[in-house]
This record gives sequence, structure tokens and C-alpha cells, in this order.
Amino acid sequence: MTDYYVEPAVGNDGNAGTSWGAGNSWATIQKAFDTAVAADTVYCKGTETLAATVDVDTNSGAAGTGWIKFIGVNGSGTNDGTRYIVDVNSAAADGFLINEDYIWWENIEVKNSTGDGWDCDDYALQHVYINCCANNNGGNGWDCWKLRHATFIRCVAYSNTGSGIDDPYQACVFLWCRSRDNSDSGLYAYAYSTSSNVCFIGCIFDHNSDDGADNVRGDPTFFNCVFDNNTDDGIYINAGADLVRIIGCRITNHDGADDNGVKYSNRTAMHGWNYFQNNTTNEADTTNTQEILYDGATTDLADQGDTESGYTDEDDPEDYNLASDATLRRTAITIPLS
Repeated sequence: MTDYYVEPAVGNDGNAGTSWGAGNSWATIQKAFDTAVAADTVYCKGTETLAATVDVDTNSGAAGTGWIKFIGVNGSGTNDGTRYIVDVNSAAADGFLINEDYIWWENIEVKNSTGDGWDCDDYALQHVYINCCANNNGGNGWDCWKLRHATFIRCVAYSNTGSGIDDPYQACVFLWCRSRDNSDSGLYAYAYSTSSNVCFIGCIFDHNSDDGADNVRGDPTFFNCVFDNNTDDGIYINAGADLVRIIGCRITNHDGADDNGVKYSNRTAMHGWNYFQNNTTNEADTTNTQEILYDGATTDLADQGDTESGYTDEDDPEDYNLASDATLRRTAITIPLS
């Protein structure tokens, strides 16, 4: 287990990379990906401007040994959430091109590629992303096609020309993430398979120029998520979906000419304990309970515990909110804006 250090301002890739400082640290994260092996940790500080895509294609972590970790730190070398910024500066189609397993990304930001921020080019397993950011890329923030069993925690994708999150695949989990202000959808889910088991918990999809979640298929779960003010539907479920679970979510303000809270056809969707409001197409007035469009007809939300007037009393068994004195209810989790 070796620690390595990257600091573009003073480093040199001809150095050993084993401590901070001009004569010791590396200048590029590419050098780190080409060198570090399972159980190694790479600390990165500052901003790196790329001349080419970073190829993640040399070494993998391993189940029995551990991840290869890449962690952004502040100017003092402390992990306080400060991100290492990778500015592609329109020099390459993608920021990172991924082909290896067991990579841990923490406090890493990638921006200004002409393609995707992160692009999973081949089947990759067990990635972890914590407090990572993809913004102002010419494609998607994350292209997750072929990325399996990945975990995303407090990550954000915004102002990308494509979708914020594209094609999450088998058994990926997203916790307290946000996808906003992207020129396509917050989430585009073409790659779901019937065994995908993708899960979104406490995530926000807002102000995207298409759906909050588009082309949803497979059997994903949305729990305690927010879909707000997207240009088209809050959630659009593809006819190829298996079972989509929408539980305890807020789906609001999809109020264009043909916008639905949730829209689906010929497939099963389990929905309950959600809050719907101001979704234009299938909302006759501000007091009705018809917010889900199914085969061209609206459905009665009360049948599955949904509501259009806010959550029910906290002691009601149909309410997923905890009692007011529950510890978890008072635990604040900050979801990043940028």
C-alpha cells in the first residue's frame, strides 16, 4: 500500500510521486493511473488542465486487496471536501475513459470536455464516487454504460450538453446526488436491463431541459427523490420497463404544454406515498389526485397512498416520514449544488 501525490502547479511526472513538493510529486493524474495499483491511494490538489483524455486502462483494484483511491485534498493536503479540478479545456472528447475495476473517486471534478466527463468505455466493476462533479461537458456528465455495481454519494452533474447521468447499469446505487440544469435529461436510462436493480435514494433531478428521468426501464427504485421543474415529464417510463418503484418522492412543477408528473404505458409501476403538484397535462385543478398518466388516462393516486396536498399525518401508517422525535429525521445531509 503506497501513497502518491499529484499537484500540477509544482509536480513533475519524472518524480517518484511519493510526497508533496516540487522534487517529489507528480504533475498529472494520468501518471497516477498508470502507476498506482490495488490498495494504493493517490492524493491530488489544485487544478490540472488536460491536453488529452485520461485513460483509466492500466491497473485495477481488486476485491481481496482494495480499491485504487484518488482523493482530492485542499492546499494543505487535508481531505476537507475540496475537489481536485480536471479541466479538459475542450482538448479532448472525454475527461476520463474508464476500462478498469475497483476505482475510488473522491472530491474529483471534471469539466469542459467536448464529450462526456466520465465515460465508461468497457465493463467496469465496483467504482465509488464521493463528492464528485461533472459540469459544462459537451456530452453527458457521467456515461455509465457498462459500469456495474457502482456507488455514487453526494455527486452532482450540472450544465452538461447531454444528460447529467446517462445509462446507469447493473446494481448502481445513487445516494443524495443531484442532476440539474442539463441540456438533456437529468437521468437518461436506456441501458437498464431487467436485472439492473439500479437505486436512487434522496436524489434531486431539477431544471433539466428534457425529463427529470427519461426512458426509464428495467427495475429501478426511486426513494425519497425530488423531480422538480424539468421541461418535460418528471419521470418517463419506457414501455420496455419491468417494474419501476417510485416511493416517497416529490414530483412537482412540470407545467408545460404536455408535461406529466409520471408518464408510462403497458408496464407495471409501483408508486406510493409520493407528493404531486402542478404537473399540467393530467392535473385538472389544484385539488384533484390525478397526476400519473397511464395509457392515455390518469390514475387515482389515493389507490396507492399518493397525495396531491402534502404528506399525511406523521403517525399515519401510509406516511414514510418518521415521527418528529426520530433521530434520523433530524440528520441533515447536504446535497451539493455545484
